[in-house]
Amino acid sequence: MSTLAIPALGQLWPNQGGIYAGLCRGLAGEPDYHLILATGKPRGRMTWGAGMAWAAKLKVDGCKDFSSHPR
Repeated sequence: MSTLAIPALGQLWPNQGGIYAGLCRGLAGEPDYHLILATGKPRGRMTWGAGMAWAAKLKVDGCKDFSSHPR
C-alpha cells in the first residue's frame, strides 16, 4: 500500500496541479478533501462565470477541472 506525501501549506504539490492550501471539511456528510490552488495563469481580469469556465478547462500536471470541489 502506498501513501501520499502531503506537502506543507503553501508548497507546490507535485503532480497535483498546484499549491497545497490545506484540508477542507466536507459539508453535510460529504468526505473531507485537500484544497489545491491551481498554478495556471488566466489572461487578465474575468467575470465569475468566465473564471469558472476557464478553470473547468485548465489542465496542470495532468490534473483538470479546478472549478469545483470534489463530489
